[in-house]
Amino acid sequence: MSKHRKPYTAPSQRADLLTWSVMAAVVIGLILAAALPIYWWRSHERRHARSATAAQPSRGQRTALGGKLRFTDAGVQAREFIGYNSSIQLTAEQEAVKREVLAAMPAACCRDSNAYTCCCGCNLSKSVWGLSNYVLTTHHATADQLLEVVNTWKEFANPAGFSGSSCYSGGCSLPFHQNGCGGMSESNVVL
Repeated sequence: MSKHRKPYTAPSQRADLLTWSVMAAVVIGLILAAALPIYWWRSHERRHARSATAAQPSRGQRTALGGKLRFTDAGVQAREFIGYNSSIQLTAEQEAVKREVLAAMPAACCRDSNAYTCCCGCNLSKSVWGLSNYVLTTHHATADQLLEVVNTWKEFANPAGFSGSSCYSGGCSLPFHQNGCGGMSESNVVL
C-alpha cells in the first residue's frame, strides 16, 4: 500500500459537493443580477448630476478693486456677505457712502425700490448690503469703488443680468443665476 493515497470519496459526497457548487453559483448569479441594475442606476444618476451641474451657467472668476477682491464661488460668498450685513457696523461716514451709492441704483430684484432699501430684504439684497459693509470697512472704498464692486458682484451672481422684476413674478425663491432673490431666509440661501 502506498502512503500517499487519496482518501476515498463516496459517490454521495461527490453529489453533495456538486449540489453545493451549483447552489453557490446560483446565489452568486442572483446577487449579480440584483446588483447590476443598481450599479447602472447609480452610474446613470452620477452622469445626470454631472450634466445638470454643467448646465448651470459658468460664472468664472471676477475681480474688483484692482484685483484685491475676487468673486469665485457665488454660494459660499453670498453666505459670507449676508453674514457681514449684520456683523459689520459702519461709521456714519461709511453709511453715508453706502446710502449714496445704493440709493442711486434700482434693486436687482424689484426695480421700484432702490438697492439701499429694497422692498423685502431678500438674500440678494442682504448680500449686496453685507458686501458693501465689508468693502467700506476693510478696503476703505470710495463711492466709485463701491459702485464697481456691487455691479461686479451682481454680474458674477447672474451673468445674464437681473430684470428687476423677480419680486413681482414669483422669483423670490429662485437662485441668483435664474434672476431670483436667492430666498428670503438667511439660513436657507437658494443658489
